Amino acid sequence: VAWGIAGGKYVLPIPPAAAFVVYICALIGIFYLEGLMIAIVATQYWDRDMFKESHPRAWAIHELVNRPDHVKRFVIGRQFCTVCTSFLLATTSTFANWEAPSNIPAGLFFFGVQSGLVGVMIVLTFGQLCPELLAAEYPLCFMDMMGSLTITRVCIFFDRCGVGHAAWLVYHATKSAVCRKGGEKIHVEEVRPDMMRVASAELLARTGDAFGGKPPLQVSA
Repeated sequence: VAWGIAGGKYVLPIPPAAAFVVYICALIGIFYLEGLMIAIVATQYWDRDMFKESHPRAWAIHELVNRPDHVKRFVIGRQFCTVCTSFLLATTSTFANWEAPSNIPAGLFFFGVQSGLVGVMIVLTFGQLCPELLAAEYPLCFMDMMGSLTITRVCIFFDRCGVGHAAWLVYHATKSAVCRKGGEKIHVEEVRPDMMRVASAELLARTGDAFGGKPPLQVSA
């Protein structure tokens, strides 16, 4: 990938130095976007007071996304940012202008290099699976990383710009055909679980207490 970018074989019409910057920034961006999705959903109903002092950025993210409908807003804005970063990664790691060397079969070179497959493997490994695995095991530490709060705010900002609202029009236009046999619509009141104090290895390592110094909640019978 570095060789192809340095040689200007990519699709995006910018100089190689700028292409390197775009590729690295987009890869870092999708790293945050994929990991934050897992971490925010995993800790959605945690009591944020447990990690207010030990993980201040995670506390700020938790307070931001747990306002009414803000998790949905984050998901919509995050999806827009993910598509944008994926587009930039594809246009800087798809080498359609790279001619196949004489010692490599043209079909094999097209499949592995010109099609962008080599870039896909890099994004899959470093930009998607790695952060998802990290966030699944260490959600508080991931949200507490420098830059996580900024990325979360950016996602919510783009949702407020209305970038994903056209999906609601498509939803209303297609739901009658997709759910033709769904029966009559029944109103079901949404019930949100109460905030929970969950034992965390991250809090144990940071504070010496699995609940961050807060006693576990007692549930009456």
